[in-house]
Amino acid sequence: MAIVVCRFCRSWRGPRELSLLDRRSSRELILFDRRARHASGTPSSLSLFDAELQRCADGAAVLQVAARSHLPFVLADLEAFLARLKFFRKMPKSGGDLRRFLDKVEAALPQCGSDGAQLALATFAELRCRQGALVAWPLVLQSRSDLAAAGIAESVWAASAIPNPPHDIVYDAVGLARQLTPCMQELPASLLYRSIYGLARIHEGRGSQELLRRAVGPVETIG
Repeated sequence: MAIVVCRFCRSWRGPRELSLLDRRSSRELILFDRRARHASGTPSSLSLFDAELQRCADGAAVLQVAARSHLPFVLADLEAFLARLKFFRKMPKSGGDLRRFLDKVEAALPQCGSDGAQLALATFAELRCRQGALVAWPLVLQSRSDLAAAGIAESVWAASAIPNPPHDIVYDAVGLARQLTPCMQELPASLLYRSIYGLARIHEGRGSQELLRRAVGPVETIG
Protein backbone atom coordinates (compact mmCIF):
# COMPACT_ATOMS: atom_id res chain seq x y z
CA MET A 1 0.00 0.00 0.00
CA ALA A 2 1.34 3.41 -0.93
CA ILE A 3 2.00 5.77 1.95
CA VAL A 4 2.98 9.42 2.11
CA VAL A 5 4.20 11.75 4.80
CA CYS A 6 1.87 14.57 5.77
CA ARG A 7 3.84 17.81 5.53
CA PHE A 8 1.99 19.39 8.43
CA CYS A 9 1.92 16.65 11.10
CA ARG A 10 4.86 14.50 9.86
CA SER A 11 2.83 11.30 10.34
CA TRP A 12 2.42 8.41 7.92
CA ARG A 13 -0.85 8.33 6.00
CA GLY A 14 -2.39 5.89 3.56
CA PRO A 15 -4.58 6.69 0.51
CA ARG A 16 -7.81 6.97 2.50
CA GLU A 17 -6.31 9.34 5.03
CA LEU A 18 -4.71 11.33 2.26
CA SER A 19 -8.15 12.14 0.89
CA LEU A 20 -8.87 13.96 4.14
CA LEU A 21 -5.96 16.35 3.74
CA ASP A 22 -6.83 19.88 2.74
CA ARG A 23 -6.54 21.00 -0.85
CA ARG A 24 -3.30 22.88 -0.29
CA SER A 25 -1.56 19.84 1.18
CA SER A 26 -2.69 17.67 -1.73
CA ARG A 27 -1.33 20.20 -4.22
CA GLU A 28 2.04 20.10 -2.48
CA LEU A 29 2.17 16.31 -2.72
CA ILE A 30 1.38 16.49 -6.44
CA LEU A 31 4.08 19.12 -6.84
CA PHE A 32 6.59 16.89 -5.02
CA ASP A 33 5.75 13.99 -7.34
CA ARG A 34 6.06 16.14 -10.45
CA ARG A 35 9.45 17.53 -9.40
CA ALA A 36 10.68 14.06 -8.49
CA ARG A 37 9.83 12.95 -12.03
CA HIS A 38 11.55 16.05 -13.40
CA ALA A 39 14.72 15.20 -11.47
CA SER A 40 14.60 11.65 -12.84
CA GLY A 41 14.45 12.92 -16.43
CA THR A 42 10.70 12.55 -17.02
CA PRO A 43 9.35 16.08 -16.49
CA SER A 44 5.68 16.96 -16.83
CA SER A 45 4.72 19.58 -19.40
CA LEU A 46 1.62 20.54 -17.42
CA SER A 47 1.41 23.26 -14.80
CA LEU A 48 -0.54 22.88 -11.59
CA PHE A 49 -1.87 26.37 -12.27
CA ASP A 50 -3.37 25.65 -15.72
CA ALA A 51 -7.00 25.45 -14.63
CA GLU A 52 -6.78 28.56 -12.45
CA LEU A 53 -5.07 30.55 -15.17
CA GLN A 54 -7.74 29.68 -17.70
CA ARG A 55 -10.33 31.25 -15.41
CA CYS A 56 -8.45 34.56 -15.24
CA ALA A 57 -10.15 37.49 -16.95
CA ASP A 58 -7.11 39.75 -17.26
CA GLY A 59 -3.43 40.15 -16.48
CA ALA A 60 -4.11 41.40 -12.96
CA ALA A 61 -5.97 38.18 -12.15
CA VAL A 62 -3.03 36.16 -13.48
CA LEU A 63 -0.68 37.91 -11.05
CA GLN A 64 -3.13 37.33 -8.21
CA VAL A 65 -2.98 33.57 -8.83
CA ALA A 66 0.79 33.67 -8.33
CA ALA A 67 0.60 36.02 -5.35
CA ARG A 68 -1.91 33.83 -3.49
CA SER A 69 0.07 30.63 -3.99
CA HIS A 70 2.82 29.41 -1.69
CA LEU A 71 4.14 27.05 -4.38
CA PRO A 72 7.40 27.87 -6.18
CA PHE A 73 7.50 27.83 -9.98
CA VAL A 74 9.06 25.25 -12.27
CA LEU A 75 9.51 25.72 -16.02
CA ALA A 76 6.00 24.48 -16.85
CA ASP A 77 4.54 27.08 -14.46
CA LEU A 78 6.67 29.87 -15.89
CA GLU A 79 5.56 28.99 -19.41
CA ALA A 80 1.90 28.86 -18.37
CA PHE A 81 1.91 32.24 -16.62
CA LEU A 82 3.83 34.01 -19.38
CA ALA A 83 1.57 32.53 -22.07
CA ARG A 84 -1.53 33.76 -20.26
CA LEU A 85 -0.09 37.24 -19.76
CA LYS A 86 0.88 37.37 -23.42
CA PHE A 87 -2.65 36.33 -24.36
CA PHE A 88 -4.06 39.39 -22.56
CA ARG A 89 -1.31 41.63 -24.03
CA LYS A 90 -1.31 43.66 -20.85
CA MET A 91 -0.20 43.33 -17.25
CA PRO A 92 0.11 45.59 -14.17
CA LYS A 93 3.43 47.42 -14.04
CA SER A 94 3.52 47.85 -10.27
CA GLY A 95 1.97 46.61 -7.04
CA GLY A 96 2.42 43.85 -4.49
CA ASP A 97 1.05 41.10 -6.74
CA LEU A 98 3.59 41.97 -9.42
CA ARG A 99 6.43 41.91 -6.89
CA ARG A 100 5.43 38.52 -5.54
CA PHE A 101 5.03 37.15 -9.07
CA LEU A 102 8.48 38.40 -10.08
CA ASP A 103 10.00 36.94 -6.91
CA LYS A 104 8.73 33.53 -8.03
CA VAL A 105 10.03 34.09 -11.56
CA GLU A 106 13.45 35.13 -10.28
CA ALA A 107 13.68 32.10 -8.01
CA ALA A 108 12.69 29.74 -10.84
CA LEU A 109 14.86 31.07 -13.67
CA PRO A 110 18.18 29.50 -12.61
CA GLN A 111 16.55 26.07 -12.99
CA CYS A 112 14.76 26.92 -16.25
CA GLY A 113 17.82 27.09 -18.50
CA SER A 114 18.48 29.41 -21.42
CA ASP A 115 15.06 28.74 -22.98
CA GLY A 116 13.23 29.85 -19.83
CA ALA A 117 15.34 32.97 -19.45
CA GLN A 118 14.90 33.89 -23.11
CA LEU A 119 11.15 33.33 -22.93
CA ALA A 120 10.82 35.50 -19.83
CA LEU A 121 12.90 38.32 -21.29
CA ALA A 122 11.06 38.37 -24.63
CA THR A 123 7.62 38.22 -23.00
CA PHE A 124 8.30 40.95 -20.44
CA ALA A 125 9.84 43.14 -23.12
CA GLU A 126 6.83 42.67 -25.37
CA LEU A 127 4.51 43.55 -22.48
CA ARG A 128 6.68 46.57 -21.62
CA CYS A 129 7.22 45.27 -18.09
CA ARG A 130 10.52 46.85 -17.11
CA GLN A 131 10.84 45.10 -13.75
CA GLY A 132 10.26 41.69 -15.29
CA ALA A 133 12.79 42.26 -18.07
CA LEU A 134 15.39 43.39 -15.55
CA VAL A 135 14.86 40.15 -13.62
CA ALA A 136 15.35 37.99 -16.73
CA TRP A 137 18.24 39.87 -18.35
CA PRO A 138 21.10 38.59 -16.10
CA LEU A 139 20.03 34.98 -16.72
CA VAL A 140 20.03 35.55 -20.48
CA LEU A 141 23.57 36.92 -20.29
CA GLN A 142 24.72 33.95 -18.23
CA SER A 143 23.44 31.58 -20.89
CA ARG A 144 24.53 33.63 -23.90
CA SER A 145 26.89 30.90 -25.10
CA ASP A 146 23.92 28.52 -25.32
CA LEU A 147 21.75 30.86 -27.38
CA ALA A 148 21.19 30.25 -31.07
CA ALA A 149 21.41 33.17 -33.50
CA ALA A 150 17.65 33.70 -33.26
CA GLY A 151 17.85 33.90 -29.46
CA ILE A 152 20.63 36.47 -29.63
CA ALA A 153 18.63 38.57 -32.09
CA GLU A 154 15.55 38.40 -29.86
CA SER A 155 17.64 39.46 -26.87
CA VAL A 156 19.01 42.50 -28.69
CA TRP A 157 15.49 43.50 -29.64
CA ALA A 158 14.22 42.86 -26.10
CA ALA A 159 16.90 45.12 -24.64
CA SER A 160 15.68 47.93 -26.88
CA ALA A 161 12.07 47.36 -25.81
CA ILE A 162 12.78 47.74 -22.07
CA PRO A 163 11.40 51.11 -20.98
CA ASN A 164 14.32 53.38 -20.12
CA PRO A 165 16.92 50.58 -20.19
CA PRO A 166 19.81 50.97 -17.71
CA HIS A 167 23.21 51.82 -19.17
CA ASP A 168 24.68 48.44 -18.24
CA ILE A 169 21.98 46.64 -20.23
CA VAL A 170 22.66 48.88 -23.22
CA TYR A 171 26.35 48.03 -22.92
CA ASP A 172 25.62 44.31 -22.62
CA ALA A 173 23.32 44.46 -25.65
CA VAL A 174 26.22 45.87 -27.68
CA GLY A 175 28.20 42.74 -26.87
CA LEU A 176 25.30 40.52 -27.89
CA ALA A 177 24.96 42.39 -31.17
CA ARG A 178 28.65 41.84 -31.92
CA GLN A 179 28.16 38.15 -31.14
CA LEU A 180 25.32 38.13 -33.67
CA THR A 181 27.28 39.69 -36.54
CA PRO A 182 28.99 36.55 -37.91
CA CYS A 183 25.72 34.60 -38.15
CA MET A 184 23.36 37.21 -39.61
CA GLN A 185 22.79 35.19 -42.76
CA GLU A 186 21.20 32.44 -40.68
CA LEU A 187 18.35 34.65 -39.49
CA PRO A 188 14.92 35.14 -41.08
CA ALA A 189 14.64 38.58 -42.68
CA SER A 190 11.89 39.75 -40.31
CA LEU A 191 13.83 38.78 -37.18
CA LEU A 192 17.06 40.29 -38.47
CA TYR A 193 15.27 43.54 -39.29
CA ARG A 194 13.65 43.69 -35.86
CA SER A 195 16.98 43.09 -34.18
CA ILE A 196 18.68 45.80 -36.21
CA TYR A 197 15.86 48.23 -35.49
CA GLY A 198 16.30 47.55 -31.78
CA LEU A 199 20.05 47.97 -32.09
CA ALA A 200 19.59 51.34 -33.75
CA ARG A 201 17.38 52.48 -30.88
CA ILE A 202 19.72 51.53 -28.06
CA HIS A 203 22.82 52.76 -29.88
CA GLU A 204 21.53 56.15 -30.93
CA GLY A 205 24.24 58.70 -30.19
CA ARG A 206 26.63 56.07 -28.85
CA GLY A 207 29.07 55.83 -31.78
CA SER A 208 27.78 52.55 -33.16
CA GLN A 209 27.55 53.50 -36.83
CA GLU A 210 30.17 51.00 -37.96
CA LEU A 211 28.40 48.13 -36.21
CA LEU A 212 25.09 49.23 -37.67
CA ARG A 213 26.51 49.38 -41.19
CA ARG A 214 27.76 45.82 -40.84
CA ALA A 215 24.33 44.74 -39.66
CA VAL A 216 22.32 46.51 -42.36
CA GLY A 217 24.15 44.78 -45.23
CA PRO A 218 22.48 41.36 -44.84
CA VAL A 219 19.04 42.95 -44.54
CA GLU A 220 19.53 44.82 -47.81
CA THR A 221 20.74 41.58 -49.42
CA ILE A 222 17.68 39.70 -48.21
CA GLY A 223 15.40 42.49 -49.34
